[in-house]
Amino acid sequence: MLLFDQRPELFKKYLFKINEISLSVFSSSDSLSDSIKIDEEEYKIPKIVEPKTINVSEFSINSQILVTSALKTLSLTDSYEIILLSLSGGNMDLEILGGKTMNAPIDSIGDVLNYSLRQVPGESRFKHGYLVQYKNSSKIFIEGTSVEADSLKQYIENIQNSLFKELDPINKDSKIQIPKNTFLKDVKLNIKNFEDSIKIENPYVPLFKNIKIDFLNNKNSKGDYLAYRNFDGVESFASSKLDNKNYFNLKTKSLGTYFIKTDSINPIIKPNNFNDGDWMSKKELIKFTILDKETGIKSYQVKINDKWILFEYEYKKNELFYRFDSYFKNNRENKIEITVEDMVGNKTEKIFTFYRD
Repeated sequence: MLLFDQRPELFKKYLFKINEISLSVFSSSDSLSDSIKIDEEEYKIPKIVEPKTINVSEFSINSQILVTSALKTLSLTDSYEIILLSLSGGNMDLEILGGKTMNAPIDSIGDVLNYSLRQVPGESRFKHGYLVQYKNSSKIFIEGTSVEADSLKQYIENIQNSLFKELDPINKDSKIQIPKNTFLKDVKLNIKNFEDSIKIENPYVPLFKNIKIDFLNNKNSKGDYLAYRNFDGVESFASSKLDNKNYFNLKTKSLGTYFIKTDSINPIIKPNNFNDGDWMSKKELIKFTILDKETGIKSYQVKINDKWILFEYEYKKNELFYRFDSYFKNNRENKIEITVEDMVGNKTEKIFTFYRD
């Protein structure tokens, strides 16, 4: 038998708080028991886990603080009508609808940097606006609290006429460079950098210099390219140029949305003014329609009877043509080979035959 009063240091590891209780632990001299008896009742002694140091990124801490602050603020909806809540970068824009006086405990959320009061037109109610610097503390991790976005979503969806929208993950690897004097004056741009897109929004501002976009290609699929969507929703090809670090590189004067798409469709080649095997003795030129509906034509090559021939390309008409001239070496039977490649490397090759005296 070993009594607590005799060897208290052996009992410290169990972290038990026992006040004025006669405690006996039955043990051998080599090891301690895994149970104790208190007032004839036997209790299992929990295993003590040594504390571990957990490395948490600053990004994760800030995200948890933001979600925690949002939940704490939204809890005010039980007593107050919140009509605006926006949190970013340690600051919160909050607007509450109520009477002329307001006693909401905003100070419990953070430091109030600015306050405004406006009456709702035609009503006796007022809008109370607050700019709050919410409390930036990592205690939520020290205390072991973990707040997930799902908790915030569930809370918001239980509020009448409320909507929760989770934005795409931010792509910290992509970059936008705007050189000095790109605009004639100071302008406001709405720039959003997500995992699958970059948005640079202000449809009314002209650019006088190229901005540079470096967009990390996370998809790594054959036929990937950087696409552009303007403010009318029209999409077009932007770039397929990848550097040695797998970034799409683009210099542009177009504001809008840039994102990655994949083109796996080969270009189209069709004879325009003849059919395969036709006689063309009376025709002065030969024409083809070449078309790529997604990224566009990058290059083309035409050979007649294994000799390279200079065809002209009218891109507005998607037309490739050649006027027979003195450089054309005519045979009765002529083989024409045409190869067309689009902007991401998809190729189409076709061979036709025509006859000419």
